[in-house]
Amino acid sequence: MFIYICLKLLFIYRKYTNISFLYKMLYFCANLLYMKIKFKDPNKIPQKYPKVVRQDPTMDDPGFVEIDGFRLRPNIDLIPQRGMQENTAASDCNLIFLGGSGTSGKTFIGLMGYCKGLGFQNFTGRIVTMQSKDGDVGSSMKRDAEQIYGGFAGCKLTVSSGITAEWSQWNNTLKFIHVNFNPFSPKEWEMYKAHCKANTASYIYFDECTGVETWKKFAYMFSRNRDSSGAMRPKTICSFNPEHEHWTTAFLKRAGYLNEDWTYPKENNGRVTYFYSGDGDDIDGIIFGKTKTEVVQKAGITISKEEEAFGMKPEDMVKSFTCFMGSPIDNKILVNITQGESIANLAAVGKTEGAKMHLGYFGPTDSGMTKVTPKVIENIFTSPVSDFKEARYATLDVSAGGDLTIMWIWRGTTLIGREDIVSDDPVKLEQWVSHCLNKWGVPMRNFAYDSGGMGFFLKRYKDGFAVTNNMRPVQEIDSFGNATDIHKDYYDIRSQLMAKFEAMLIMGDISCEISPQTMYPHTKKKILTPFINILMEERNLFIWEKNNNKTKARTKNDFKTRYGYSPDAMDSLWLIARFHIDSRPKKEDVTEFTEADYYTAFNNW
Repeated sequence: MFIYICLKLLFIYRKYTNISFLYKMLYFCANLLYMKIKFKDPNKIPQKYPKVVRQDPTMDDPGFVEIDGFRLRPNIDLIPQRGMQENTAASDCNLIFLGGSGTSGKTFIGLMGYCKGLGFQNFTGRIVTMQSKDGDVGSSMKRDAEQIYGGFAGCKLTVSSGITAEWSQWNNTLKFIHVNFNPFSPKEWEMYKAHCKANTASYIYFDECTGVETWKKFAYMFSRNRDSSGAMRPKTICSFNPEHEHWTTAFLKRAGYLNEDWTYPKENNGRVTYFYSGDGDDIDGIIFGKTKTEVVQKAGITISKEEEAFGMKPEDMVKSFTCFMGSPIDNKILVNITQGESIANLAAVGKTEGAKMHLGYFGPTDSGMTKVTPKVIENIFTSPVSDFKEARYATLDVSAGGDLTIMWIWRGTTLIGREDIVSDDPVKLEQWVSHCLNKWGVPMRNFAYDSGGMGFFLKRYKDGFAVTNNMRPVQEIDSFGNATDIHKDYYDIRSQLMAKFEAMLIMGDISCEISPQTMYPHTKKKILTPFINILMEERNLFIWEKNNNKTKARTKNDFKTRYGYSPDAMDSLWLIARFHIDSRPKKEDVTEFTEADYYTAFNNW
């Protein structure tokens, strides 16, 4: 600018004198320089950043933040606190987990995160809650929303029938929505998909994400995270307190963010991992990697010719992920205001909940521990085997969708063999079952199978035991043949049979002649795994809860969420208990006649 002014003055001074060609050129260059300065590209020439001065709060000092000399007013002028809040706001990852302690400020940064896109035309956001309807947002969420958006210049905030914040000058809208749909109901799943499509947004924040039951349900909403405003890369933030049985824990474990003892090392905060989920239905199908290229190679990702011609690469199909685990002290403002009571309150919930909320512990709690210990599993391979004269039995859990259908063969209560198949063809399944029963010499009345789902097509095996998991418990009899009320303690027949089988395992009534190191295909990927390792992991199916004062076993879907696969081996094993709580009269063995018997009978007639 100084050069331009000097040249301009020189030109004026020489205006009425002979102007040489040199002066004309200098004047022309000066004008070009001026135009460049006036219309400079803000993306290429950095602007001056505001000067920020901070003093973090302590127990005795509320601290302050000054921006270009202006001191922010408490609870009026808002800025992310240093630590988890500031790091989350600065991250460009597609998916961000905010876990760890309660009171660490996770919800506040989730709400503030939307503000990063304000001023960009058509920028939209959704705050996802687990409430029953859009207007049913917790009082604390309403209070935080009013504090952040209520005093925002140009914002029209509505909280009467669902929280909505609007900035009409940019067509910016933030809405609070619910996702209270049952993903296991086909009708509600279709309703949920339509609901997600109607709420496609540039920015999505899940508050208390552990309320989203399955990865499949979350992944569908995540697929609607799209942005055409240019404000930011599509971003989804999920806040939650640790829950051992939830898919969020399984995600962190598989991505390498948790130690073997289920603790979260602080050095993993902000570490970026890349992932690809092709079908989006199951945690087990997610591919993780340290780089996009690594994920592309592992997943075998390809793109169409049209996408390639547009300039896309397979790496563009990969998403980025990071996690920030908060601690109570991250929210220094709250600790100062409450004089430490916000941290002390976490200790008041008891050791179990306190470990999750205060320490960010993702492991099983006392209520989630199984009585089927590793020692119990080891003992079945050394327990006395049943008498060789005992009858043979077969138990079967029918699976579909690429999972293994497994049949176990028993001699009394001793496990002696296994057969498996992968098939969704009912005719082929029936033929295979008949072949296996004939091969092992199992009478039809000694065959128990899961008759739900694909098991429905085995209805011709009417002389066997068809078990539907949601059936009522069956009445048991004592050693004297008297009816008991034991069955009334269980939620359904599945819980009753699993409890009986658990007791048989612990008492040493179950034995096994199969070598513990026998390799069997395991999980949907059919990975060859030692038998004892399969049992060691699937023993965690035996975890209980109370439902209407009745004992209920952990569901298969809960197990799949935690471990990423269906417990097909154990689900076929516990069906043997059906033969040990049966109250119906046992049938006599059918007398077998030889050709000589028929000949003798004919001659004596």
